[in-house]
Amino acid sequence: LALRPGGAALLHVDAGVELTGRGKLGLWPEELGGSWIPRIVPSVILFTSVGEDRTVVERISAMDAMRGLVQWSMWILFEAVGSTEHLRLLSALTAQTRTYRVQLGRDLFERPQLLQEAIQ
Repeated sequence: LALRPGGAALLHVDAGVELTGRGKLGLWPEELGGSWIPRIVPSVILFTSVGEDRTVVERISAMDAMRGLVQWSMWILFEAVGSTEHLRLLSALTAQTRTYRVQLGRDLFERPQLLQEAIQ
């Protein structure tokens, strides 16, 4: 992960590697309190963008989620051998999850729990 100085200060981070060319601090998830697990079962998919002041959360259909996943999965377009299986997995993923389009706003700095509350 790469954090700007403001993000590192917000999280009270004192570890990491200086990424001088990018003006950021490079960290492993474990340095932020995370841990590695070999497999997860997602329950939520978020398609995020950065907005202005207010965070906006919009529930989207499984079909819209599938379109979004395919758009970001270029492998499907170029690899004929595994593309059918990949599409099957993306379809299963959208069937098991709640999906949202989220425009992140500055209000998350004041209320970090806002996003979690909005997708419950």
